[in-house]
Amino acid sequence: MTGPDGRTKIPADRQVFQDLRSFWKPLMEELPMAMFIDDSLCTACGCCMDECDKNHAISEGDPAYVIDPAKCTECKGDAPAPKCQPVCPVEAIQKKA
Repeated sequence: MTGPDGRTKIPADRQVFQDLRSFWKPLMEELPMAMFIDDSLCTACGCCMDECDKNHAISEGDPAYVIDPAKCTECKGDAPAPKCQPVCPVEAIQKKA
């Protein structure tokens, strides 16, 4: 299926995103980054993304926001602690144990 510009269109249904998320989640958990967003708690309010103004490691996912482990530095060198965690109204941003 192609769009008017001739490019292949990717279906944007919720199941596709959930399938991709379940595929990547175990791999993401193996990365050394200590911060993650619990998608069962995240309300996608965007507060965390606004705080991540230096590395832009947080982006909108479906259904929750996600932290890019390749970009997240936990605000080292910019703040004494991760800036995203205290602004989350539902405490969805957590450190791995």
